[in-house]
Amino acid sequence: MLRTAHHHIVPTWGRSADFVLAYADDGALRIWTRGAVEPVGENFPPRDGGALLIGGTITDRDLLLEIVEDFLDQETTSCLPVKPGRVRGVRPMPSRVDTHPKGGRRFFTHHAISPLHTYGPWPGAAPEIVFTRPSRLPAAARHEGFFATGLPELPADMDPADALLQPTAAVLTREQAECLTAYLRKTAP
Repeated sequence: MLRTAHHHIVPTWGRSADFVLAYADDGALRIWTRGAVEPVGENFPPRDGGALLIGGTITDRDLLLEIVEDFLDQETTSCLPVKPGRVRGVRPMPSRVDTHPKGGRRFFTHHAISPLHTYGPWPGAAPEIVFTRPSRLPAAARHEGFFATGLPELPADMDPADALLQPTAAVLTREQAECLTAYLRKTAP
C-alpha cells in the first residue's frame, strides 16, 4: 500500500515551498523539498562539497506530528537499503544555526537530525535538519521553525504522489522518527 503526504512550508523570505514526506511498506520515511527555497545567510559558508543552509517555518506542526506518528504506526520492517549520509564541507548543523550558544537553551528548544540516512545514488552532501521552537511562544502557536541542508529537490511540476518513483531520497529511519515524535510531543502547545 502506498501512502504519501506533503506539508507546506513558508520560508522566512515569503516564498512558498513544500516538504514532501512519503513512505511505503519498506520501513523508511523519505523527505524532499519542492518549490522555491532560499538559502540562509551564514557567517561561514560551506566549503566545496557542502550544501547551502535553508530555513523557514512549518505552518502546521500538528500535521507534521500526525504524518510521523502515522508512519510509526505502520507494521513494517526496514528493507530499504539506506545508509547514513556523510557530512562533509561544513560544520555540524547545531553550530551552523547557533541553536546552543551560552544561555540560548533558555529561549529555544531544538532537535537536530544529523545526518539523515540516504537512499539511492547520493551525489550531494549529507541531509541534515534542525527543528527549533522559541520557548515562550503563545499556547495557540502551531508553527515550528526549521533549518535544513542537503535535502534533495523534487521537480516543481511533480505530483507528490509520484515522489516514491524518485531514485534518490533523504530518509528518516524509524529510530529518528521516534525521537522526532518525542520532541514534537514535548514541545506541543
